[in-house]
Amino acid sequence: MRKVMSLTSGSTLRIDILTNMYTFADTMGFAGGFTLGMVQAGFKLITKNELKGGFGVPNCLANRHLLGNDWTANVGDPSGWEVVPNTQVVAGNPPCS
Repeated sequence: MRKVMSLTSGSTLRIDILTNMYTFADTMGFAGGFTLGMVQAGFKLITKNELKGGFGVPNCLANRHLLGNDWTANVGDPSGWEVVPNTQVVAGNPPCS
């Protein structure tokens, strides 16, 4: 849903306001810098996926106060990652990005 706000009687400024956050899955986001940027941009993290041995999940778990508390973590082979219904965006980074 979008709303239009009128500023003065003679002019109108169109301001788009998203009433629902987009949800996203972080896949191979590593340490979480991009993940934090997505959250700060208004997206809601719902899952974080990393390969076994990845340091991203522990780092993001330590920063739940910044990323929110309503997300799950999947570590290991991608075939075992939980599929979260209604994920609207999948974000990921190539290695060494």
